[in-house]
Amino acid sequence: VYIDQVLKQQNYKITSTEKAVLPMGQLKTKQPCASRRYIYAGTQAGALRESSGYGFLRNYHWAQNAVRNLDNIKGYQNPSAINLFMDRHFIKTLMHAPERSTDIFMALARNTTADTFARFMSESHSIADLAKIIAAVPKRPFLNALVKARISGKPSIKPSSASR
Repeated sequence: VYIDQVLKQQNYKITSTEKAVLPMGQLKTKQPCASRRYIYAGTQAGALRESSGYGFLRNYHWAQNAVRNLDNIKGYQNPSAINLFMDRHFIKTLMHAPERSTDIFMALARNTTADTFARFMSESHSIADLAKIIAAVPKRPFLNALVKARISGKPSIKPSSASR
């Protein structure tokens, strides 16, 4: 449809298609490498945000650093404690109230600007951006998940197994 209507091209042939599923939540990413010649990157190295699977800018910055420092390539920068808390609490909220997921996503899209959302997703946000994200979503499901986590005794943030 995009090619036909926006690009106004009719003379093309689709030769293949692909699909993917981006994982959400903590991934077991710290695995031994078969050889020192291989360097984990992307999903396997912990590049994706736990709450969304978003990792474009993390991958971009990691690749820039890797090219500049080929003799000493480092892993991905660990997310801040607040990002880790918000990502993991978001996932717990969706697990406790999956029926509210549409409301949560729609409220987030409707009540934040594209710039605020982009800064939040790319982890280059300010405190004001975090406040806007929190203010944008319905509070009850998040508070209920927080209470359930406290009652169960499970912490909202566990140490990550990822080698980022």
